[in-house]
Amino acid sequence: MLALLCWLGWRYRDEPAFVGRERQPAQNPSRHHRESHDQSGRSMFAGAAAILAVLGFPLAMSAMAHRMPVFATSDWQLAEIAPTAGWELVASRREKWAPKLHRPAGMHTRSFSREGQRVDVHIGLFANQSRDSKLVNSLHRLAGAETPAWTQFDSGRELAEFMGRPLRMNTALLGRQDEQGQGTQGQGSHGENRHIRVWQWYWVDGGATGSGAMTKAWQLRSLLGGGSDASAWVAIASESQYPELLPVFLRDMEPSLERALKRTTAF
Repeated sequence: MLALLCWLGWRYRDEPAFVGRERQPAQNPSRHHRESHDQSGRSMFAGAAAILAVLGFPLAMSAMAHRMPVFATSDWQLAEIAPTAGWELVASRREKWAPKLHRPAGMHTRSFSREGQRVDVHIGLFANQSRDSKLVNSLHRLAGAETPAWTQFDSGRELAEFMGRPLRMNTALLGRQDEQGQGTQGQGSHGENRHIRVWQWYWVDGGATGSGAMTKAWQLRSLLGGGSDASAWVAIASESQYPELLPVFLRDMEPSLERALKRTTAF
């Protein structure tokens, strides 16, 4: 249907306006009337076909979903993220922050440390997606009721590089809640860090994007091409006071992250 819409848009595209001094020969009025009538008919046909295609698209996707193979995700494990560039794999801390994703097929955390600086990698896996379990979902939470120890102070976008291409990350700054439930930034009374920087993006159809709309388009492309909907929600986070730590970690660990994501979602 996407191909049909593209073809209709090209076939019945508007002709470019005439530019220049060349004069067009006079036209027969009756012929001009017939051509205008034909053009109007073609435009109406194209519009009707486009409307039918858009209205029928959800039904086509639903029918295609019924024919999609269902993957067993009960034992779906994250492939190894091999430490590189001096980073070491360390034990994850359950008491620290973790995102709350809505019904992922699997949720995994890996922690890495170098020279006293620590970065946590959080990966949520999604496959056999439905309305209740999907990669792009407004119910996914970084902070709030599902993570009462943390509150979100700021969010935005930041341009990074991944797989040799620009990647606009979704960013967030989280603060730890105090005993009165108020958010705090900076450092606590004993000098411990009280905030977490988060970079988040999506892994879908062998590529990375921070855009939810682009994620959905890539998922559709994969399904129409006979591929799977296996994909991942990815975030890297650190309590370090150095904002440059996340881009350094991403640069150092990019080959391992890319390899692990490809192997994990290669159904």
